Amino acid sequence: MKNKQKIIIFLFLTLFFTGVIFLINTFYFSTNLIDNSEEQYIEETFKSSEEKNKYLDEAKNILINKKKEELKQEELKQELNKIKEEKLNNIKQEKIKKIILKNKYKNIEFSSVPYNFINTQNQEKEDIETILKNEDIFWLLKKIEIIFYEEEGDVRWRMKNRAIKLFAPQNMKKDELIAIFIHEFSHYIDIYSLERGNYKDISNKFYDISWYSTKILNSGLTGKDFVSGYAMTNKYEDFAESLTYYILHNNDFLEKSKKSEILRKKYNFFSFYIFKNKLFQNTDFSEGNKIKNYYRDITKINFSLNNLLQYLKYYI
Repeated sequence: MKNKQKIIIFLFLTLFFTGVIFLINTFYFSTNLIDNSEEQYIEETFKSSEEKNKYLDEAKNILINKKKEELKQEELKQELNKIKEEKLNNIKQEKIKKIILKNKYKNIEFSSVPYNFINTQNQEKEDIETILKNEDIFWLLKKIEIIFYEEEGDVRWRMKNRAIKLFAPQNMKKDELIAIFIHEFSHYIDIYSLERGNYKDISNKFYDISWYSTKILNSGLTGKDFVSGYAMTNKYEDFAESLTYYILHNNDFLEKSKKSEILRKKYNFFSFYIFKNKLFQNTDFSEGNKIKNYYRDITKINFSLNNLLQYLKYYI
């Protein structure tokens, strides 16, 4: 009986301690296991979050760079379009300018006899264009034609029906040719350019200074009252010679006008009625030639053609 009790007690104690040990192990180790699992989970979560953020940052940078590149390309495209548009506008404006100038100067015509002779006189054509296209001279034009003749004529030049004819220009010095053109252009201004009033031509104001009629001088006049001997032949040549002198030898004209009331009136006539913007005043293209008391023909006086052309190109 006692042995049986001992066995029962032993079994009970064994089961009791086994249960206690089980409970202790289960509680302690399960807690540690949970803690370890939580730590591992948290660690993996952080690790995953960091990698995710890294990937997100990389993706974000890629998108930003792509956007920057797109903006850069768009800006470049806009800049190229702007340059292209400006270039097209410049081309368009240049074409418009050429059309305007072509229409503006359409009243200036050049021709020659024979037809291809004008090609050999191209420089003379350009020089005459430089004179006519100066703004302070161009306003005097209505319609004008300049004709070069290869053959010599009975005269060196002629002006009729708005056409200036120059004969055998290849045989003339360039400055003489231009002086002749200016002389004939002065006739053109006299006849076609000056405004006509209700009762008389403005040119009459010039004629009346020296002329009683076409070829009869006012009384009391002498050679010092005219710029050349040719100017004394009739009132029309007086006008043309005086205007040529005014353009090419303005200082000489001004100096002589101080000694002649008649010349002073003629000088002032051109300043007031033709060159109101003071073109040619105080100019000297005479290449230092001394003033002579008498000239037979103004077109025979040497002058610097280059200086005249440069002046007309840049005069403001």
